[in-house]
Amino acid sequence: MIETILEEIRGLNLPLFWLTESEHGKRTTWSFVPDNPCNDIYSVTKVFTVTALGFLYDQGLWKPDDKICDLRSVSEKAAGAL
Repeated sequence: MIETILEEIRGLNLPLFWLTESEHGKRTTWSFVPDNPCNDIYSVTKVFTVTALGFLYDQGLWKPDDKICDLRSVSEKAAGAL
């Protein structure tokens, strides 16, 4: 069954990075794209995000209770602080 699924995925060139099968406590993972360091950038962005939030917090422009998605009001506050 898994071989049929793998052949179908390869034949369709689906945008799939990995497929993991878990059966009876054993996991097997197949990779469909070559290793590319650019795919790992998501891990680095966390550092930049938390650093930016730290700067905003220190300047009184952001509090942990604020919504991060409300960046417009934060940027307006930052522009007024300049």
